[in-house]
Amino acid sequence: MLGILVLCACAIPFRARLRRPLVATIQIVRGRKTVADRVAQCGTAVRARLCPIFGTMGMPYPSERVTLVGLKAEQRVEVWAAGRDGQWLHIKD
Repeated sequence: MLGILVLCACAIPFRARLRRPLVATIQIVRGRKTVADRVAQCGTAVRARLCPIFGTMGMPYPSERVTLVGLKAEQRVEVWAAGRDGQWLHIKD
């Protein structure tokens, strides 16, 4: 019993790293989708929509740095990407 308590106490600093795989496994068992599942499901359609937009702006797709900005009151999500020069450009709402 003491050994289990010591092991739990030692694991406290690493709880976030230990929790992620456990939560992912529970979601899979419950039938919920993971990020990888959603990328596989929607990736082709998103690529088809965003690739031409990135091309017209002279940016590579996918960009190395992309930020999604959620504006709750406006009920809008903005897509921003950093170009080769590091300048952030508004891609799409």
